[in-house]
Amino acid sequence: MDYCNDCPSNKDCTNCLELIGGGRFRKKVNPPINVKLQSLDGGGSYSGKLHAISRVGMLIETDAPKKEYKISINGKINAHLSPVYHKGLEHLIAFDIVIVNREEKSDKRLTRDEYEYLFMEKTEIIDNLTEDLEEEVKTRIREDLKTELFKSQLLDELMVGSTYKYEKGHLKQLSGEKSPLLDEETLTDLMQKSFKEKGPTRDVIIDPDGRYIDVHAVPFGYQTGGCLTFDVTDLVNKEKRLLQEQWENYKEVIQSITKGKVLLKNSTEMDELLQEYQEKERYQLTDKKQLTPIRESIKEVINNYNLTDKQQYGILLAVQEAATNALKYSTDGEIQLRESDDEILITVHDQGKGIALKNLPKALLVNGFSTGSTLGQGFNLMSRISHRLFLKSDHTGTSVGLLFKKP
Repeated sequence: MDYCNDCPSNKDCTNCLELIGGGRFRKKVNPPINVKLQSLDGGGSYSGKLHAISRVGMLIETDAPKKEYKISINGKINAHLSPVYHKGLEHLIAFDIVIVNREEKSDKRLTRDEYEYLFMEKTEIIDNLTEDLEEEVKTRIREDLKTELFKSQLLDELMVGSTYKYEKGHLKQLSGEKSPLLDEETLTDLMQKSFKEKGPTRDVIIDPDGRYIDVHAVPFGYQTGGCLTFDVTDLVNKEKRLLQEQWENYKEVIQSITKGKVLLKNSTEMDELLQEYQEKERYQLTDKKQLTPIRESIKEVINNYNLTDKQQYGILLAVQEAATNALKYSTDGEIQLRESDDEILITVHDQGKGIALKNLPKALLVNGFSTGSTLGQGFNLMSRISHRLFLKSDHTGTSVGLLFKKP
């Protein structure tokens, strides 16, 4: 089945409704509702968005593993869900409703009222509830209710977790989930840090369940202040997916433009590349004074490969350029010389801050482009001299791999 590019968020597309059972009783939820999935075994909770609903199934966007969960929606609907397998579907899970728990009676499906509550737009519900009011008060009450609805939806999108008041070593929760996002000791430590720095303090903490919690501590006076905690896991995961998509796009474009001569690699791919070659020499790179003896040592090794003087000069020049760039942005680098039966691979590593993703195309393709974190002028020279050039660059540093063919 084909899906539109922005499915399931496109309210006009109904393709994804086919993922859940329910026949004609299947509707898109607009806007999607923020939900929490709780593991049955107590293994943690996950955030998600309810995109589609039927009386016997739900379609939820989430990064949670595919397994059974308990779900609570706005404190009104509590259910046990079981996932339905769909090949190739990422970040969307179709669930069957196993049971809906109610005080008076449990059931295997939603009631019609529960079903309509979930898919109907909240403004439509307001209009229906106020339809029988007198005309002179109907408009005013509808506007007031819709204003409160907007505030509520805004808070839902901000994913506010909890607020706390801090006073003389004690924390008191003022709002938010009954189960705190972080323990009291962590919040107290951050609060004390804000007192010491005499200003607001912020940190992002990864809890044992893998959630990203954005924490703010604000001092009010002597040993008094407040804390805010936000569950930003969904935002972080979406940003990671976006960066990965950008990286893959850049990788394909650069490989195409350079006709396969320049290849971008991530850390894992770079490590796998190195394993394909046998290490011959390794040099620590911490100072420009080391470049001359390193160059002489490499020259002695490649003398054994029956290279012409021009080929040897080209290899040494390319390594010099890569090493000089590495020393510009880091004082802790390394050069490795590896070989196979018919190839020489020389890699130059640094531990700088890496090339910003947005600067990669210019850094690799524009002659002379240079910022405080790019390879700059020498890159074109390196790519011309080498048979193939590999580049890994992230927050842990930059690695340049220069591949040369043996005669």
